[in-house]
Amino acid sequence: MENLTIVPFTWKTQKQRDQMLTQLVRKYAHQPKTRMAALKILQDCKTPERDPVAAAQCLLRFIRANYPYRMEAGEQIVLPNVLLDNPGIGGDCDDLSMLLASLLAS
Repeated sequence: MENLTIVPFTWKTQKQRDQMLTQLVRKYAHQPKTRMAALKILQDCKTPERDPVAAAQCLLRFIRANYPYRMEAGEQIVLPNVLLDNPGIGGDCDDLSMLLASLLAS
C-alpha cells in the first residue's frame, strides 16, 4: 500500500468509512515525515508556540495554497505521505482533510 499513489477503497457503511479514515490519520500522524513537514510549515508561518488556533489556520492556509482540489471517479484515497511528496496531484475532500488531520495530530 505504501508504494501506491492512489488507493481504491470500498466500505459498506459510513461508520466503516470513518473508522478507516481515522486509522489512516493516526498512522500518518506518527510518521517522522509528517511531523517534520508540520514543523517546517509552522516555522515558515512564524506561528507562535502553543497557539493551536494559529497552528490550525497556518496548516489550512498551506494546504489550500499548495494542494488543488480534485474530484475523483469512484472512491479513492491519496495517502498523506503521497500528498506531502507530490502536492501538485491534489485530492478531494477526504484526501485533503486526512492530510490536514495528520499534520495537526503530528
